[in-house]
Amino acid sequence: MYRIAVLDYFPSTAFQLSVFLNNAFEKIGRSCQIFHYQTLEELQATYSAPATAFNLIFLDVSFNASAVLEFAKTLHFSNKSLLIILTSNDSGCAVSGYECGAVGYLVKPYHEEKIKATLTRIFTQSRKDKILVMKEGARTRVFSLTDIYCFESMDKTIMIRFSSHSELFTAKLNNIFSLLPKHMFIQCHKSYIVNMQCITQIKKFEISLSNGIVVPVGKQRYAQVYQEVLNFFSSK
Repeated sequence: MYRIAVLDYFPSTAFQLSVFLNNAFEKIGRSCQIFHYQTLEELQATYSAPATAFNLIFLDVSFNASAVLEFAKTLHFSNKSLLIILTSNDSGCAVSGYECGAVGYLVKPYHEEKIKATLTRIFTQSRKDKILVMKEGARTRVFSLTDIYCFESMDKTIMIRFSSHSELFTAKLNNIFSLLPKHMFIQCHKSYIVNMQCITQIKKFEISLSNGIVVPVGKQRYAQVYQEVLNFFSSK
């Protein structure tokens, strides 16, 4: 169930958005639950509850734009997976919106096709951010990034290590790294890339992963790698 929060100061446009959202989700085969808020304070109070969690949030910046944008920025930095879409009566806040992590901007009155197109784009990009596609000759493999523990370069071959098995591909480590989200993966050695979600310990000059693998950390990279790993876990 996809949980959606809608901050809209006008019940009529909030209702219209809800109808369009339900239609759009039904068309792409997903179900959703929509929560309405008429004031920023009401939404902020709800968000302070530990059990509250949304996948997608629409924020109306028609009024009190600076406070709403600041709230959006706080949400973005506390939860990078939360999708934020700004709404308004005009496009004046679009640039500021993208600076605070918004993935879309809708100008009222809402148009159903525009909402469908925005959701399709977001879900397509979201899926791309969560998978790695490896092609070699006639072979194509699709991997979930969360299943990957690390990449190991061996001459012209890349070994992708998972929890209890590994797979080999002909590729360059630098090319692989360019495809990966940098908030999740780090190159700790000229021959290794690790998934920071899988790290259980870091010390000079090695990283331990939750599947028992110990990966070396380059001496020249250690200070930077240590800091990035520390930042990653501090933001969790």
